[in-house]
Amino acid sequence: MAAWRPLHLVVLWAAVSRSVASSVDLEGAEIYNGTGPRENFFGYKAYVFQSGTEKGIVVSAPLQNNGTGDIFICNDTSPDCEPVQLPRPALATTEDFIKAFGMTLAVRTKPTLQFTACSPAWSHECDGTPYFNSICYQWDRRGWVSNFTAAFEECTKQQVDLVFLFDGSLSMRDDEFTKNKEFIESIMESMQNTSIQFAAAQFSAQVRTVFTFKDFQEKRAIKKLKDEKHMKSLTNTHKAMRYALKYLFENSTSGRQPKAIKVVVIITDGNPTDNPTTKTEEHIIDIYEKKHIKRFVIAVGNTDLNLDRLRLFASDPKLNNSFHIKDYGGLTGLLGDLQTKIFNMEGSKHDFGQIFENELSQSGMSAVYAEDSLIVGSVGPNNWKGSLYEIEDKMPELEIQDIQMDEYAYMGYAVAVGKKNEIPFYFTGAPRYKHKGQVIVFSKINSNWTVTQRVDSEQTGSYFGGELCAFDIDSDGTTDFLMIGAPLYYQHQIEGRMYVYALTGENKLVKMQNISEPQQGRFSSSIASLRDLNGDGLQDLAVGAPLEDDRRGVVYIYLGNKTMGIRSNYYQRIRAKTLSESLQQFGVTIDGASETDGLTDIAVGAYGQVVLLRSRPVFSVSAHLYFSLPEISIEQLDCTDSNKKPLTMGTLTVCFMMSEQTKSTKDLMRTGLMLEYDLTVDIERPTSRGFLAANDSTLRHIQPRIHLKKPKTCRNYTIYMTRCVMDTFTPVIIKMSFSQADNQQPYGVLNVDSKKEARVKVPFQRSCGDNDTCVADLQMDFNFTSPAMEVFTAQEYLNVNLVLSNEGDDSYNTSLIFQYPKGLSLSKLEDTKPKKRTLTNCPESEDTLDLTICDVSPPMFRSKNSAIFSVSFHIAASLEWSDFITMTITAHSDNGDIGSGTMGSTFKDYPVTKSLPVVFAVGLAVTFWDAPGASTTYMNYSREDKGPNTLNHKYRVANTGRVPLPVTVSFIFPTKPDDNFEVTYSRISHNKGDDTINCTHPDGIITQNCSKTERCMRIECQIPMLERSASVLFTLTVNATLSLSPNEYIFSERRFPRSFKSSAEISYNRTRYIQTGHDQKQLTKLPWAQGKTTAEYIVPIHQPMIICIASFGGLLLLILIIVALYKCGFFERKKFDQDDQVQEDEPPSPEATRLMSEDPPKNGSSPVDDTTTNADLEKTDASCEE
Repeated sequence: MAAWRPLHLVVLWAAVSRSVASSVDLEGAEIYNGTGPRENFFGYKAYVFQSGTEKGIVVSAPLQNNGTGDIFICNDTSPDCEPVQLPRPALATTEDFIKAFGMTLAVRTKPTLQFTACSPAWSHECDGTPYFNSICYQWDRRGWVSNFTAAFEECTKQQVDLVFLFDGSLSMRDDEFTKNKEFIESIMESMQNTSIQFAAAQFSAQVRTVFTFKDFQEKRAIKKLKDEKHMKSLTNTHKAMRYALKYLFENSTSGRQPKAIKVVVIITDGNPTDNPTTKTEEHIIDIYEKKHIKRFVIAVGNTDLNLDRLRLFASDPKLNNSFHIKDYGGLTGLLGDLQTKIFNMEGSKHDFGQIFENELSQSGMSAVYAEDSLIVGSVGPNNWKGSLYEIEDKMPELEIQDIQMDEYAYMGYAVAVGKKNEIPFYFTGAPRYKHKGQVIVFSKINSNWTVTQRVDSEQTGSYFGGELCAFDIDSDGTTDFLMIGAPLYYQHQIEGRMYVYALTGENKLVKMQNISEPQQGRFSSSIASLRDLNGDGLQDLAVGAPLEDDRRGVVYIYLGNKTMGIRSNYYQRIRAKTLSESLQQFGVTIDGASETDGLTDIAVGAYGQVVLLRSRPVFSVSAHLYFSLPEISIEQLDCTDSNKKPLTMGTLTVCFMMSEQTKSTKDLMRTGLMLEYDLTVDIERPTSRGFLAANDSTLRHIQPRIHLKKPKTCRNYTIYMTRCVMDTFTPVIIKMSFSQADNQQPYGVLNVDSKKEARVKVPFQRSCGDNDTCVADLQMDFNFTSPAMEVFTAQEYLNVNLVLSNEGDDSYNTSLIFQYPKGLSLSKLEDTKPKKRTLTNCPESEDTLDLTICDVSPPMFRSKNSAIFSVSFHIAASLEWSDFITMTITAHSDNGDIGSGTMGSTFKDYPVTKSLPVVFAVGLAVTFWDAPGASTTYMNYSREDKGPNTLNHKYRVANTGRVPLPVTVSFIFPTKPDDNFEVTYSRISHNKGDDTINCTHPDGIITQNCSKTERCMRIECQIPMLERSASVLFTLTVNATLSLSPNEYIFSERRFPRSFKSSAEISYNRTRYIQTGHDQKQLTKLPWAQGKTTAEYIVPIHQPMIICIASFGGLLLLILIIVALYKCGFFERKKFDQDDQVQEDEPPSPEATRLMSEDPPKNGSSPVDDTTTNADLEKTDASCEE
């Protein structure tokens, strides 16, 4: 398996450019092209070199010449690069054996110039197996050439130890036993003069060594085999395998070869009769598998053989490594097939799970010079654990290993060297260690290279350690930092990360910072230390991201930092697109350790091209501002002056001091430096008090350019001012900032660390009497005009009276600072003096809702002056009010009273804070609901119905205001309105279907608010929150009895009226709320209502008595009537003859006439019975008399 550096993927990103002129010159970049197509990858490695007068770039093209590779030298004497003529190695028979020559380059400039180029893919076959080793060339410019092959694996035959285990059980005849031995002898004779040696053991119930490897070496094996006797017992195959492992393969006295491939051939005609495991040992076949022992099985016979079971002894693939013959006569035909399988094992370790040592070493994957030694990284040894090789003239190569390294870690993929405290260090990367990556630190202790530290990666697959760079920040020969690249590190929109580790005085690596850029382009694929670019005496760093910017590539330049290694933000970002549209994978390799004329040369490799960049000289520039006058006169300042002609403040002088920082050998001062600067007057004020043109009062800012060619360059500007200036206390600050002009000439760049700003403060003239400092003494107090702030009433404003006076010197920029709750807003501030009012200005601010700053008498509030202000605050309709509001008013002056603090003398403000209670206007109402069917307004009692009777009083409690609040409703009613009228039961209910309203009897029986004869009861109902427009209907239910004892014997109905009265009263927190009426005036009484029920005791008339008296009276009247009739002779009887006489005298009546008529009736009968006689008539008269 060959280890190759990862090819880069195409990643897109959005470019972000900086407009800062940087040290690396992009205009003068030189681009060298390879002699063939891009696919040759000319520019894969590139190093700038200079030794004496010789300088140039050595460039590799590892895929040149059909993948063989080539080396080129480029210099500024020719646009073309010349190939380096190197002879082919003696061991290579054709060019095709060497691949990717130049994949690794190293350059040494001292004491003499020397180059090294390696191919980590020199392939040569060994018995059909390809080995990947390396070949490196070293040469100089005088024509000396040599080569070496670190970790080269010679082609040698692979040693094989083969053990025959043949069956000697009772089931085998003697002639078959003889054929078995003859077969073994034939195998041994056919493989003479090979690297295979043999041993044999016969197994039955026991196992016996026939001959050992040592016997085979000493030519005694054939004789011992022929003399071997047939054991004739059981078939203990598993026991035989354990015996062979212990006494032949792993017994040093048996003549075994420790590094040989181990093979066992089992010949049997029966099934195993023993168990494969023991109490203390695992399955023997598993043991053979772990020890990579190759196993062949030959089964003989047709009867009673379990072929599937016997095939379990064979190695995979089991069908290819197991054979079955009918009898021992078939062994002869099997001989050729088995010989081929055994012979093919020579030279192949991989087939049998052995460890590769140097067969795939691929040394030369990385290389770096360390004084007189060359350190070469080799990723392939020991199953790609990897190692380092130290190559020194006329000394054998020294392998440096980490015995704890995992397989497939690729240690040696990158290598760097350093020194600290006179101790040399080798740093090497193992980017595939545990699939994360690791960096190993070797230090030389007592002439031995020892692992002193391991640095692990934080992300799987990041290829941590794929690139390394030892960083000597101050060029003192001591390594200060180690840069570790992880080009495959990934986060969202980030690919690649560089880790900065400091090498401490204790020789330990400590992580300082991580560097990533928000792009996707394999950042840190290449890292190179650069000579000082900006002249600060510190080394700088270049980092390549070859797949950034749509695969074109980007190189980042970082300036050195003594503490952190480098500054965290890049100094310059070089896009390949700005150099040439043809560049691809720009930044695949970087080198910048050389200099020309005191400036740094940087070689950057790309896909098929090499770019040579040069740094520019760096100039440090400082700026200074000078004003012609020490202070600005205020004598001519007058806001009432109608003269519009501006006044001259004075003259401003702008000076630039320039010096070269990089100390180049060329005289570059004559080319100079072009700067662009911004000059602003009164920078800290939104409107300037000064300007730069007499005819333009708005010109406070200019952006001129200046070409610096001398160490000092100055310019003068006249500053103007209007006649009306409000602020004469704070000084006028003039600021100038500069930067390098965009169209800068090819030479010279502004030092990024130059202080690019200058300021000057110009104060105004002051008159402070005998004092050098004007100190105002402001006195202020205020009071609220009302005892409380009422919300939701006719009081829409909160009024404050404020008194301000100045007992000290003139006060500059006097202001009143109002701090109040957010529900208030300052509406008016006016002086109440009728004459000479003080000017005020209160600008509105949308950012702050609880702060207003009002200027008072700008620009100054005169000494001994005073003012009385009326301040009004509008009260917002807000419910977020606390019980009190707090207002703070501060009288401020820029030259107020001086106090001392931790920073020295400072001007102090003296705020005044006062509080005011807050009350809310509420509308609460309670009404007695006496609508028909609602409350009980009348009830009656009688002798038969004395109760208890139930009556209901309903009260509606409503919130008609705009504020929800908790209330308490108190119901008071008599428990005994009269001696005979008594309440036996009472309760309160409401129409809210929850338990939030709680009703209690706090006082029991009370007499308050009752008549002298009454006893009353109070029930209080707590409403936690009565919302706006909400109401609660309460029902007072009582059972009452009315017991009277009036005279019942009456002739007319009587009624005895009684009354039952109840009341409901609403109470609330009167310190927080006030009750208002329709005119929004405060009401002093609590809402109250009363309900009344009339009860009558009805006594009806006494009917029995009336009936008796009426009956008696009627009887008495009848008697009186009868007596009267009697007295009148009503009851006297007349005689009959007298009656007749009377009748004779009188004419007959019609009836009598009809009766005496002789005419018969129409129906033939008489209405009077004919039998009636005078006797009957007499009888009738007699009865009357009686």
